[in-house]
Amino acid sequence: RVGVRRGQRARFRVTLWNTSPRTVEVHYRLEGLSFMSLKYSSRRGLAPGMSESVELFAEQLPVGEHLGGLIYSAEESGPELFRCPIYLRVPEMEPNLLEVQVCERIAAQ
Repeated sequence: RVGVRRGQRARFRVTLWNTSPRTVEVHYRLEGLSFMSLKYSSRRGLAPGMSESVELFAEQLPVGEHLGGLIYSAEESGPELFRCPIYLRVPEMEPNLLEVQVCERIAAQ
């Protein structure tokens, strides 16, 4: 299946804020979502009060329910510090039918 918005890749963003009083170095990896890829800025330290965003892309969205996570660690491929769970439900629908349903709901309001 093709991604959302008339063939463009599906794109999601997760932002991490450093609320600790010191600079931290954070590494990311995806688990359980083999059809997705990551894009993020350089691996510099994240200063106190600063944020960093990670973008997740899916070239194709397979129909079904998908559960995985964005894993955060202190070192490349290191042990998990914490995770951002990701749940995607991709219905089996024709793209035009979905557009019609959205427009009908907007018009009904």
